[in-house]
Amino acid sequence: MQALQGAELGAFTFFASPLPHDVCGSNGLPLTPNSIKILGRFQILKTITHPRLCQYVDISRGKHERLIVVAEHYEHSLQDLLKQHHPVSSEKVLQIAYEVLEGLTFMNRHGVVHRALSPHNVLLDRKGKVKLAKFGLYHMTDHGADVDFPIGYPSYLAPEVIAQGSFYPSEGSVVEAPLPSGPKADVWSVGMLLFELCAGRQLLQNIEISERLKFIITLGCMDDIVTVLAEEHGCLDVIRELPDNVQTLLRRCLMFPPSKRPTPAQLLEEPVFVGVASLYPAYQNPVSLFSSSPRCAHLELPEDLHELCKGDGQDYLSERTVDEVYHLWCLAGGDLEKELTNKDIIQSKPPVCTLPNFIFEDGESFGQSRDRSFLLDDTTVTLSLCQLRNRLRDVTGEAYYPLLEDEHCGLPQSNSSTELSAASNLPLIIRERDTEYQLTRIVLFDRLLKVGASVVVCGVLQTLWLGRTRLPDSELCPVLQAYPYKKNQVWKEARVDVPPLLRGLAWAALLGVEGDIQAKYDAIDKDTAIPTDRQIEVDIPRCHQYDELLSSPQGHVKFRRVLKAWVVSHPDLVYWQGLDSLCAPFLYLNFNNEGECWDGFGYQLLTFALPNTALAYACMSAFIPKYLYDFFLKDNSHVIQEYLTVFSQMIAFHDPELSNHLNEIGFIPDLYAIPWFLTMFTRASSPNGTLRCGLFPADVFPLHKIFHLWDTLLLGNSSFPFCIGVAILQQLRDRLLANGFNECILLFSDLPGKDSHTLSRDSCTSLPLCYGILQLRARLPKLTMKKEIDIERCVRESISLFCWTPKSATFRQHAQTAKPLSDGIGIGRPLAYYSSDYHDYPDLPNTDLSREPLKLSELKAEVSPRISSEDLIDLCELTGPAHFKTPVKRPKTVKTKILAVDIRSAEDFGRGHVQGSVNIPYGSACTPDGELLQCPATHLLATHKGRVIVVLSNIMKNAATFAAHLVKLNYPRVCVLDGGMNKMKSTGLLTVPSPQI
Repeated sequence: MQALQGAELGAFTFFASPLPHDVCGSNGLPLTPNSIKILGRFQILKTITHPRLCQYVDISRGKHERLIVVAEHYEHSLQDLLKQHHPVSSEKVLQIAYEVLEGLTFMNRHGVVHRALSPHNVLLDRKGKVKLAKFGLYHMTDHGADVDFPIGYPSYLAPEVIAQGSFYPSEGSVVEAPLPSGPKADVWSVGMLLFELCAGRQLLQNIEISERLKFIITLGCMDDIVTVLAEEHGCLDVIRELPDNVQTLLRRCLMFPPSKRPTPAQLLEEPVFVGVASLYPAYQNPVSLFSSSPRCAHLELPEDLHELCKGDGQDYLSERTVDEVYHLWCLAGGDLEKELTNKDIIQSKPPVCTLPNFIFEDGESFGQSRDRSFLLDDTTVTLSLCQLRNRLRDVTGEAYYPLLEDEHCGLPQSNSSTELSAASNLPLIIRERDTEYQLTRIVLFDRLLKVGASVVVCGVLQTLWLGRTRLPDSELCPVLQAYPYKKNQVWKEARVDVPPLLRGLAWAALLGVEGDIQAKYDAIDKDTAIPTDRQIEVDIPRCHQYDELLSSPQGHVKFRRVLKAWVVSHPDLVYWQGLDSLCAPFLYLNFNNEGECWDGFGYQLLTFALPNTALAYACMSAFIPKYLYDFFLKDNSHVIQEYLTVFSQMIAFHDPELSNHLNEIGFIPDLYAIPWFLTMFTRASSPNGTLRCGLFPADVFPLHKIFHLWDTLLLGNSSFPFCIGVAILQQLRDRLLANGFNECILLFSDLPGKDSHTLSRDSCTSLPLCYGILQLRARLPKLTMKKEIDIERCVRESISLFCWTPKSATFRQHAQTAKPLSDGIGIGRPLAYYSSDYHDYPDLPNTDLSREPLKLSELKAEVSPRISSEDLIDLCELTGPAHFKTPVKRPKTVKTKILAVDIRSAEDFGRGHVQGSVNIPYGSACTPDGELLQCPATHLLATHKGRVIVVLSNIMKNAATFAAHLVKLNYPRVCVLDGGMNKMKSTGLLTVPSPQI
């Protein structure tokens, strides 16, 4: 989006047509409210950016189908020129005409027709340039079908529009809807506007609306419409004095038959604009962040860089884009309904005054006066930015232009930057609502992701800023982009937090999305029917439908295309129910990603957002191989069973008491964890592709919680979901330990609460188990109380669990194989501990010290996980080979403590052992009661309870059995050395004790 510059933010409101509550659609589902449909269609308008168009920013849905639209706004318009009652000069008229036609042509290429042109909708900025407002009202209301008022103003409607009349569709209506208006309807409106400017007066203002419409229709009988209008309004002499080319332009615009009337694009080619066109350079769309063309191809800097820094005043906020300013305005306490209420645009009425006099049994009412507040009021209210500017008055100019290269240049730190550093330690929910903090994060991520490809240029420009000269970002945004050059710094900053406004681009960067993703997406056949089409159609209407955007028809269309593109482009994988929920977060964040499509008027191939969401597809395609590798195979049982077995070992590793209890009652991960991992905590589905109604929550976490969870998930490797799963169980720990199998099933059937579906016998798809749950609920009603998961606590505990887990402990045979460290352009992927997997070191081949895959039966037989010899050497801080695959992450202040327990015989232990290990011979370790024998070694083991305990042996069966016994005794963080002591013998790191004399 463009910078705010001298613009304001404006808001206007209207009501969508209400629908009956007792009527369902052809699919048997309730009808989608018209306000939801409008909200979905509005999204494309946010992507249409042009100097002649007022930028749409946001739409808000209120009560009773009320919609509030926020857009760029200016106080002055052509209405102000007409109020002067003086004809406008021909030069000025041609300038205005050209600028209006420029805006119309651009929106026509995006499939949009204005249909509401009028003097007060043609705004003028501070430089007197045209800005077309409310150009999307006709499009977002489905050509007026979703509202109870006509789109357009009587005096400026084209004759063919008036002849069609109004059309209000109803369910089951057999009347065919009229064809929507095309670009030529706007040309007539332009002709009327230009005529008024030339005449210095407004047309048809002194007669009734019905007479105006009748007059326009009768113009078809006239030979010269311009002359007739001039005679009717007493300005024939003024019109005749106009230059011939201006008169010709008016007659071209006011051609009665639409077939003879030109389009805006054709009018721009008229000879009358030859002299004007040279004053307006062709508009170039900003290069996409994900493009195959060089983003700096059109970068031109003046010889004197100080020319870029011209500008008066210190209004740094005006250099930010309109969507950023609006986002900050909301954080600073902005309230749309309050602003409109203060201006009497929204008027409340006491409910007692709205009661009808008579109501039939079927609900039909009489005697209720029509509430005039539901009629259209097209007044645009300017949103005051004073409160926002006051909040940001202490933010220094440096915060708007952060340095990316030299972080330790010794520049003085302001008080505001110190406060912001302290704010980074506050809870996430507070940081996301802090205006000053979000400003700094948005500016920083904007520069990392979208601004600053040429570090040298940026360094020079930022140096100029440090000389107290203002830098306009609007001059740099279209051409300078830092990603992927600043990929590592994006990772660094994302570990602090991700600003919600830029979360979509930040996630794409974290997933390593690069290249011409649009071309790849366009090459996929998303139209040919495939067998999974039916299943996709069934799943979409029940996926996160509490969200207004995803429940809109446009949301369903984009869902369908992204899912189908993924299925078609991955022929070795299949569609599993729940894949739609994996797609939902990416689609929501990238709903307006640009795509190529033909417009509705036969123009050339364009770039804009229709049902084309390439970035959502690219993110999803990068996410699934990393975290769900081979989960979507046609036969994925071996992958899922291995995954669940490792998860079970992680529960035993971190919480042995809970693991023992769940195993005793038979509540295994197969009963509850499959939907967690198959959809990464976004939705519940069973592994055979059918919903288990009521057994699992419809949505494990709603979208706003998924965003916070995935902000951290994307920073971790493929084993991080194990830690999230354990963290969720630990939040439910007290209730799980206090109950048996039946109660645990009920508990998980209601988790987390707000978004779970009600179970009924008619909705059950799995029969005996679901029917049993119904009986249990009837017998144990008190156990269906819902429990909310604290997402911030879940994230915090997941990180802690992850840091305590040796990387090789989560080794999986079916995980994604290693990829090259370089992405082909000389920028290596970040291999930080959190983000890299055990397989992510292709330059370091497997050695004898690495983990070896196990058969699934062997893996299931072991309670505790295995770790590699590499991990053991690192954990024990032994001096080993120069490079290992798995450096263990330790806190900066506290070293990870470990105790190696050697269960070989005393003789074998004396021949060589790991330094610092203790010897507890397997054969004599326990008493007949199962307790450990009391000795110095077992006492040391007890004192190390809570730290990582590695069991060492030559016989893996003995090691696994001893480790399982420790787990049974509630020893946490117990693991087994993979391959036993035989692997350590070749390292030369074993210690032989000194002989006793």
